[in-house]
Amino acid sequence: MTTRIKNTHQDKGLVLVLQDLHASAPAQLRSKSGDEAAHDYCWSALVLSAAFGFRVSPGHQYYLYWVESRWRLSLISPEEWGRRQPGAFVARCELRHDMTWELMFDEAVTMGSEVHNALVRYLEGIRSQLECSGSWSALL
Repeated sequence: MTTRIKNTHQDKGLVLVLQDLHASAPAQLRSKSGDEAAHDYCWSALVLSAAFGFRVSPGHQYYLYWVESRWRLSLISPEEWGRRQPGAFVARCELRHDMTWELMFDEAVTMGSEVHNALVRYLEGIRSQLECSGSWSALL
């Protein structure tokens, strides 16, 4: 007896999703040290906590701003905004192929600045969560 699977429109959508996942999968993943993994977690969580309304993809550059006491990710660079910039520019961000974020902080993010203080509070929050959970594994 042969079982025949009926294709539906939903199956076609699933195939497209799987193709997207396969296309975006890194060709080679490398092991990271504990420090590298912690670094990647902290900055990736920061970017993912930002407000944004678009789909991100590896290899593209995005821009992180501090706007009215909130993080905001944008497709628009500070140079493109000009005087209409929505808030303080924080960093250029790139989604790597391993789905972690690399941040290149702006030189204007200096000790004592509002953005610097917000970053310190953010990192203190992660440290507090880590202390409560007891380990990185439990936190994740």
